[in-house]
Amino acid sequence: MITPEQQEAWDLFQKLGNKQAVANELGKARSTVSVLIKRAQKHINLPSGVQSSLAGTGVDAQHAHSGWRTEFNEDGEKIGNVYWQMPKDSEDRKTLEEYVANIKEAFGDVGKSIPRKKEPIVDTDLLTRYILTDLHFGMMAWARESGADYDLKIAVDRLHTSMDLLVSSAPSADTGLICNLGDAFHANDQKNMTPGHGHILDMDGRFAKIAIETTKAFIHCIETAKRKHRRVKYVAVNGNHDPDQNHWLTIALMMRYENDPAVDIVWNPSKLYARQFGRNLLCMHHGDKSKPERLVHQVADTYAELWGRTHWRYLDTGHIHHDSGKEIGGVSWESHRTLAAKDAHAAGSGYIARQTMKAITVHREHGEIVRNTVGIR
Repeated sequence: MITPEQQEAWDLFQKLGNKQAVANELGKARSTVSVLIKRAQKHINLPSGVQSSLAGTGVDAQHAHSGWRTEFNEDGEKIGNVYWQMPKDSEDRKTLEEYVANIKEAFGDVGKSIPRKKEPIVDTDLLTRYILTDLHFGMMAWARESGADYDLKIAVDRLHTSMDLLVSSAPSADTGLICNLGDAFHANDQKNMTPGHGHILDMDGRFAKIAIETTKAFIHCIETAKRKHRRVKYVAVNGNHDPDQNHWLTIALMMRYENDPAVDIVWNPSKLYARQFGRNLLCMHHGDKSKPERLVHQVADTYAELWGRTHWRYLDTGHIHHDSGKEIGGVSWESHRTLAAKDAHAAGSGYIARQTMKAITVHREHGEIVRNTVGIR
Protein backbone atom coordinates (compact mmCIF):
# COMPACT_ATOMS: atom_id res chain seq x y z
CA MET A 1 0.00 0.00 0.00
CA ILE A 2 1.09 3.58 -0.54
CA THR A 3 2.21 5.44 2.58
CA PRO A 4 0.85 8.88 3.55
CA GLU A 5 4.32 10.38 3.00
CA GLN A 6 4.53 8.90 -0.49
CA GLN A 7 0.99 10.03 -1.31
CA GLU A 8 1.73 13.58 -0.17
CA ALA A 9 4.87 13.76 -2.30
CA TRP A 10 3.00 12.32 -5.30
CA ASP A 11 0.07 14.76 -4.96
CA LEU A 12 2.43 17.74 -4.75
CA PHE A 13 4.38 16.47 -7.75
CA GLN A 14 1.15 16.30 -9.77
CA LYS A 15 0.33 19.84 -8.68
CA LEU A 16 3.77 21.48 -8.98
CA GLY A 17 5.30 19.29 -11.68
CA ASN A 18 8.83 19.68 -10.32
CA LYS A 19 10.71 17.54 -7.81
CA GLN A 20 12.77 20.44 -6.48
CA ALA A 21 9.58 22.43 -5.88
CA VAL A 22 8.15 19.46 -3.96
CA ALA A 23 11.36 19.21 -1.93
CA ASN A 24 11.15 22.90 -1.04
CA GLU A 25 7.50 22.54 -0.07
CA LEU A 26 8.13 19.53 2.19
CA GLY A 27 11.47 20.73 3.54
CA LYS A 28 13.21 17.54 2.39
CA ALA A 29 16.22 16.81 0.20
CA ARG A 30 15.50 16.45 -3.51
CA SER A 31 16.97 12.93 -3.50
CA THR A 32 14.57 11.89 -0.73
CA VAL A 33 11.61 13.34 -2.61
CA SER A 34 12.66 11.51 -5.77
CA VAL A 35 12.56 8.19 -3.91
CA LEU A 36 9.12 8.94 -2.42
CA ILE A 37 7.69 9.85 -5.83
CA LYS A 38 9.21 6.80 -7.48
CA ARG A 39 7.71 4.46 -4.87
CA ALA A 40 4.30 6.15 -5.07
CA GLN A 41 4.37 5.94 -8.85
CA LYS A 42 5.22 2.27 -8.71
CA HIS A 43 2.17 1.55 -6.56
CA ILE A 44 -0.17 3.73 -8.62
CA ASN A 45 0.89 2.04 -11.87
CA LEU A 46 0.26 -1.47 -10.56
CA PRO A 47 -2.52 -3.55 -12.13
CA SER A 48 -5.80 -3.22 -10.22
CA GLY A 49 -5.69 -6.88 -9.19
CA VAL A 50 -2.31 -6.50 -7.55
CA GLN A 51 -3.39 -3.27 -5.83
CA SER A 52 -6.44 -4.94 -4.33
CA SER A 53 -4.28 -7.88 -3.17
CA LEU A 54 -1.92 -5.50 -1.35
CA ALA A 55 -4.67 -3.31 0.11
CA GLY A 56 -5.24 -5.37 3.25
CA THR A 57 -1.73 -6.66 3.81
CA GLY A 58 0.01 -3.52 5.02
CA VAL A 59 2.88 -4.21 2.60
CA ASP A 60 3.82 -1.43 0.18
CA ALA A 61 4.64 -1.98 -3.47
CA GLN A 62 8.33 -1.34 -2.89
CA HIS A 63 8.73 -4.41 -0.67
CA ALA A 64 6.13 -6.75 -2.12
CA HIS A 65 7.26 -9.51 -4.45
CA SER A 66 4.37 -11.93 -5.10
CA GLY A 67 1.29 -13.50 -3.53
CA TRP A 68 -2.09 -15.18 -3.91
CA ARG A 69 -5.53 -13.58 -4.24
CA THR A 70 -8.99 -15.16 -4.27
CA GLU A 71 -11.24 -14.50 -7.30
CA PHE A 72 -15.07 -14.39 -7.04
CA ASN A 73 -17.79 -14.25 -9.72
CA GLU A 74 -20.64 -11.71 -9.91
CA ASP A 75 -22.73 -13.83 -7.51
CA GLY A 76 -19.99 -13.77 -4.92
CA GLU A 77 -19.06 -17.40 -5.44
CA LYS A 78 -15.41 -18.35 -5.17
CA ILE A 79 -13.86 -19.12 -8.53
CA GLY A 80 -10.34 -19.99 -7.41
CA ASN A 81 -6.98 -18.62 -6.30
CA VAL A 82 -4.77 -16.57 -8.58
CA TYR A 83 -1.01 -16.22 -8.12
CA TRP A 84 0.40 -12.75 -8.90
CA GLN A 85 3.93 -11.43 -9.15
CA MET A 86 5.19 -7.86 -9.10
CA PRO A 87 6.24 -6.52 -12.48
CA LYS A 88 10.02 -6.14 -12.72
CA ASP A 89 11.64 -2.74 -13.03
CA SER A 90 13.77 -1.98 -16.02
CA GLU A 91 16.50 -1.08 -13.53
CA ASP A 92 17.68 -2.47 -10.19
CA ARG A 93 15.13 -2.35 -7.37
CA LYS A 94 17.39 -0.17 -5.31
CA THR A 95 18.99 2.53 -7.44
CA LEU A 96 22.06 4.59 -6.68
CA GLU A 97 19.75 7.52 -5.94
CA GLU A 98 18.07 5.51 -3.20
CA TYR A 99 21.41 4.51 -1.66
CA VAL A 100 22.50 8.15 -1.57
CA ALA A 101 19.19 9.15 0.03
CA ASN A 102 19.56 6.44 2.66
CA ILE A 103 23.11 7.50 3.50
CA LYS A 104 22.07 11.13 3.83
CA GLU A 105 19.19 10.12 6.07
CA ALA A 106 21.43 7.93 8.22
CA PHE A 107 23.96 10.71 8.77
CA GLY A 108 21.35 13.46 8.92
CA ASP A 109 21.79 14.06 12.65
CA VAL A 110 25.56 14.44 12.34
CA GLY A 111 25.04 18.05 11.23
CA LYS A 112 27.23 20.49 9.39
CA SER A 113 30.46 22.10 10.50
CA ILE A 114 29.70 25.24 12.50
CA PRO A 115 32.03 28.21 11.79
CA ARG A 116 33.55 29.86 14.84
CA LYS A 117 32.36 33.33 15.78
CA LYS A 118 35.93 34.31 16.67
CA GLU A 119 39.33 32.65 16.79
CA PRO A 120 40.70 31.65 20.20
CA ILE A 121 43.72 33.44 21.66
CA VAL A 122 46.64 31.01 21.39
CA ASP A 123 50.39 30.63 21.78
CA THR A 124 51.82 30.08 18.29
CA ASP A 125 54.90 28.34 19.76
CA LEU A 126 52.83 25.45 21.12
CA LEU A 127 51.24 22.31 19.65
CA THR A 128 49.14 19.85 21.65
CA ARG A 129 48.67 16.31 20.41
CA TYR A 130 45.68 14.33 21.67
CA ILE A 131 46.43 10.60 21.75
CA LEU A 132 43.45 8.47 20.70
CA THR A 133 44.47 4.85 20.44
CA ASP A 134 42.80 1.44 20.52
CA LEU A 135 39.32 2.77 21.27
CA HIS A 136 37.77 -0.41 19.80
CA PHE A 137 34.37 1.13 19.08
CA GLY A 138 31.81 -1.64 18.69
CA MET A 139 33.47 -4.04 21.14
CA MET A 140 31.27 -5.80 23.68
CA ALA A 141 32.64 -6.85 27.08
CA TRP A 142 30.77 -8.34 30.02
CA ALA A 143 31.98 -7.35 33.51
CA ARG A 144 31.45 -10.79 35.04
CA GLU A 145 33.69 -12.28 32.36
CA SER A 146 36.28 -9.58 31.70
CA GLY A 147 36.15 -7.33 34.79
CA ALA A 148 34.34 -4.33 33.29
CA ASP A 149 31.45 -3.68 30.93
CA TYR A 150 32.16 -2.08 27.57
CA ASP A 151 29.88 -1.34 24.65
CA LEU A 152 29.33 1.33 22.02
CA LYS A 153 27.60 3.78 24.38
CA ILE A 154 30.31 3.40 27.03
CA ALA A 155 33.01 3.93 24.39
CA VAL A 156 31.35 7.14 23.15
CA ASP A 157 30.82 8.47 26.70
CA ARG A 158 34.42 7.79 27.69
CA LEU A 159 35.83 9.53 24.63
CA HIS A 160 33.54 12.55 25.08
CA THR A 161 34.43 12.89 28.77
CA SER A 162 38.17 12.44 28.23
CA MET A 163 38.40 14.83 25.29
CA ASP A 164 36.37 17.50 27.09
CA LEU A 165 38.58 17.31 30.19
CA LEU A 166 41.84 17.28 28.25
CA VAL A 167 40.92 20.23 26.03
CA SER A 168 39.82 22.29 29.03
CA SER A 169 43.07 21.58 30.92
CA ALA A 170 45.58 21.76 28.03
CA PRO A 171 47.47 24.99 27.26
CA SER A 172 46.06 27.32 24.59
CA ALA A 173 48.29 25.97 21.87
CA ASP A 174 48.00 27.27 18.33
CA THR A 175 47.52 23.75 16.94
CA GLY A 176 45.63 20.79 18.29
CA LEU A 177 46.76 17.56 16.63
CA ILE A 178 44.26 14.71 17.07
CA CYS A 179 46.23 11.48 16.65
CA ASN A 180 44.23 8.35 15.84
CA LEU A 181 46.82 5.63 16.40
CA GLY A 182 44.62 2.88 15.00
CA ASP A 183 42.06 0.31 16.16
CA ALA A 184 39.40 2.95 16.58
CA PHE A 185 37.07 0.15 15.42
CA HIS A 186 37.03 -3.29 16.99
CA ALA A 187 36.04 -5.00 13.71
CA ASN A 188 37.06 -4.20 10.16
CA ASP A 189 33.79 -5.33 8.53
CA GLN A 190 30.54 -7.19 9.10
CA LYS A 191 32.33 -10.53 9.43
CA ASN A 192 33.24 -9.47 13.01
CA MET A 193 36.61 -11.19 12.78
CA THR A 194 40.17 -9.91 12.99
CA PRO A 195 41.49 -9.34 9.44
CA GLY A 196 44.80 -11.08 10.01
CA HIS A 197 44.01 -14.26 11.93
CA GLY A 198 40.23 -14.55 11.70
CA HIS A 199 39.57 -14.49 15.45
CA ILE A 200 35.89 -14.12 16.35
CA LEU A 201 35.10 -10.75 17.96
CA ASP A 202 32.39 -9.89 20.49
CA MET A 203 30.45 -7.01 18.95
CA ASP A 204 27.83 -4.53 20.14
CA GLY A 205 25.48 -3.57 17.34
CA ARG A 206 25.35 -3.67 13.58
CA PHE A 207 28.04 -2.31 11.25
CA ALA A 208 26.06 0.81 10.23
CA LYS A 209 25.26 1.75 13.83
CA ILE A 210 28.91 1.50 14.86
CA ALA A 211 29.99 3.51 11.79
CA ILE A 212 27.61 6.38 12.52
CA GLU A 213 28.32 6.61 16.26
CA THR A 214 32.10 6.45 15.73
CA THR A 215 32.00 9.18 13.11
CA LYS A 216 29.92 11.41 15.40
CA ALA A 217 32.31 10.77 18.31
CA PHE A 218 35.34 11.84 16.28
CA ILE A 219 33.47 14.92 15.07
CA HIS A 220 32.82 15.77 18.73
CA CYS A 221 36.57 15.58 19.40
CA ILE A 222 37.34 17.93 16.52
CA GLU A 223 34.61 20.41 17.45
CA THR A 224 35.79 20.38 21.08
CA ALA A 225 39.39 21.06 20.03
CA LYS A 226 38.22 23.98 17.86
CA ARG A 227 37.16 25.83 21.01
CA LYS A 228 40.72 25.85 22.32
CA HIS A 229 43.02 25.81 19.27
CA ARG A 230 43.20 28.12 16.25
CA ARG A 231 44.02 25.16 14.00
CA VAL A 232 42.93 21.56 14.43
CA LYS A 233 44.58 18.72 12.51
CA TYR A 234 43.40 15.12 12.43
CA VAL A 235 45.60 12.26 11.26
CA ALA A 236 45.19 8.48 11.51
CA VAL A 237 47.39 5.43 11.01
CA ASN A 238 46.08 1.95 10.26
CA GLY A 239 45.53 -0.50 13.10
CA ASN A 240 45.49 -4.27 12.88
CA HIS A 241 41.76 -4.39 13.72
CA ASP A 242 40.60 -1.67 11.30
CA PRO A 243 42.95 -1.30 8.30
CA ASP A 244 40.02 -0.60 5.95
CA GLN A 245 37.58 1.12 8.32
CA ASN A 246 40.24 3.72 9.08
CA HIS A 247 40.24 4.95 5.47
CA TRP A 248 36.52 5.65 5.11
CA LEU A 249 36.45 7.36 8.52
CA THR A 250 39.16 9.75 7.33
CA ILE A 251 37.33 10.33 4.04
CA ALA A 252 34.07 11.03 5.89
CA LEU A 253 35.84 13.61 8.06
CA MET A 254 37.51 15.15 4.99
CA MET A 255 34.10 15.65 3.38
CA ARG A 256 32.63 17.00 6.64
CA TYR A 257 35.36 19.65 7.04
CA GLU A 258 36.27 20.40 3.42
CA ASN A 259 35.00 24.00 3.77
CA ASP A 260 36.19 24.63 7.32
CA PRO A 261 39.46 26.65 7.30
CA ALA A 262 40.09 25.84 10.96
CA VAL A 263 40.28 22.07 10.41
CA ASP A 264 42.74 20.05 8.35
CA ILE A 265 42.00 16.34 7.89
CA VAL A 266 45.27 14.73 6.81
CA TRP A 267 45.01 11.91 4.28
CA ASN A 268 47.56 9.29 5.33
CA PRO A 269 47.17 5.79 3.82
CA SER A 270 50.49 4.66 5.36
CA LYS A 271 50.99 2.87 8.66
CA LEU A 272 53.66 5.43 9.56
CA TYR A 273 53.22 9.21 9.78
CA ALA A 274 55.60 12.01 10.70
CA ARG A 275 55.49 15.80 10.69
CA GLN A 276 57.77 18.59 11.82
CA PHE A 277 56.84 21.30 14.29
CA GLY A 278 59.75 23.66 14.91
CA ARG A 279 62.57 21.51 16.25
CA ASN A 280 60.16 18.64 17.01
CA LEU A 281 59.66 15.52 14.91
CA LEU A 282 56.27 13.96 15.73
CA CYS A 283 55.82 10.37 14.52
CA MET A 284 52.93 7.91 14.74
CA HIS A 285 52.51 4.18 14.18
CA HIS A 286 49.97 1.69 15.54
CA GLY A 287 52.78 -0.43 16.96
CA ASP A 288 51.94 -3.79 15.42
CA LYS A 289 54.20 -5.97 13.24
CA SER A 290 57.34 -4.03 14.15
CA LYS A 291 59.49 -3.49 17.22
CA PRO A 292 60.14 0.10 18.39
CA GLU A 293 63.82 -0.13 17.43
CA ARG A 294 62.93 -1.03 13.85
CA LEU A 295 60.35 1.76 13.69
CA VAL A 296 63.01 4.28 14.78
CA HIS A 297 65.27 3.07 11.94
CA GLN A 298 62.35 3.40 9.52
CA VAL A 299 61.66 6.94 10.67
CA ALA A 300 65.33 7.91 10.26
CA ASP A 301 65.42 6.51 6.74
CA THR A 302 61.97 7.56 5.49
CA TYR A 303 62.04 11.05 6.97
CA ALA A 304 65.77 11.76 6.76
CA GLU A 305 65.33 15.45 5.91
CA LEU A 306 62.94 16.04 8.82
CA TRP A 307 65.28 14.07 11.08
CA GLY A 308 68.17 16.35 10.19
CA ARG A 309 66.17 19.52 10.92
CA THR A 310 64.91 18.44 14.36
CA HIS A 311 66.29 17.86 17.82
CA TRP A 312 63.31 16.58 19.83
CA ARG A 313 61.88 13.41 18.28
CA TYR A 314 58.79 11.54 19.50
CA LEU A 315 57.27 8.25 18.34
CA ASP A 316 53.74 7.49 19.61
CA THR A 317 52.32 3.97 19.32
CA GLY A 318 49.44 1.93 20.76
CA HIS A 319 48.48 -1.71 20.18
CA ILE A 320 49.67 -3.17 23.51
CA HIS A 321 47.10 -1.19 25.57
CA HIS A 322 49.46 -0.14 28.36
CA ASP A 323 52.02 2.57 29.00
CA SER A 324 55.59 1.79 28.06
CA GLY A 325 58.49 3.76 26.66
CA LYS A 326 62.20 4.40 26.35
CA GLU A 327 64.70 6.51 24.46
CA ILE A 328 65.98 4.82 21.31
CA GLY A 329 68.72 6.46 19.22
CA GLY A 330 67.58 10.01 19.85
CA VAL A 331 63.85 9.21 19.71
CA SER A 332 61.52 9.17 22.70
CA TRP A 333 59.29 6.16 21.99
CA GLU A 334 56.10 5.77 23.96
CA SER A 335 53.23 3.29 23.80
CA HIS A 336 49.99 4.64 25.25
CA ARG A 337 47.10 3.24 27.22
CA THR A 338 43.61 2.97 25.81
CA LEU A 339 40.17 4.03 27.05
CA ALA A 340 38.73 0.62 26.13
CA ALA A 341 38.07 -2.10 28.68
CA LYS A 342 39.55 -5.57 28.26
CA ASP A 343 37.72 -7.99 26.02
CA ALA A 344 37.24 -11.64 26.93
CA HIS A 345 40.47 -12.67 25.19
CA ALA A 346 42.61 -10.08 27.01
CA ALA A 347 41.03 -10.85 30.38
CA GLY A 348 41.45 -14.59 29.86
CA SER A 349 45.12 -14.09 28.99
CA GLY A 350 45.81 -12.13 32.18
CA TYR A 351 46.48 -8.72 30.63
CA ILE A 352 46.17 -5.85 33.12
CA ALA A 353 46.11 -2.14 32.30
CA ARG A 354 44.39 1.04 33.45
CA GLN A 355 42.32 3.20 31.09
CA THR A 356 43.71 6.68 30.39
CA MET A 357 44.03 9.24 27.62
CA LYS A 358 46.72 11.91 27.22
CA ALA A 359 47.26 15.35 25.75
CA ILE A 360 50.96 16.21 25.28
CA THR A 361 52.07 19.76 24.50
CA VAL A 362 55.39 20.58 22.84
CA HIS A 363 57.13 23.93 22.46
CA ARG A 364 58.49 24.85 19.04
CA GLU A 365 62.06 25.11 20.41
CA HIS A 366 62.10 23.30 23.75
CA GLY A 367 60.17 20.07 23.12
CA GLU A 368 57.62 18.66 25.55
CA ILE A 369 56.61 21.13 28.25
CA VAL A 370 53.18 19.96 29.51
CA ARG A 371 51.40 16.61 29.78
CA ASN A 372 47.76 16.19 30.79
CA THR A 373 46.27 12.78 31.60
CA VAL A 374 42.70 11.77 32.36
CA GLY A 375 41.85 8.40 33.87
CA ILE A 376 38.64 6.41 33.57
CA ARG A 377 37.46 4.04 36.31
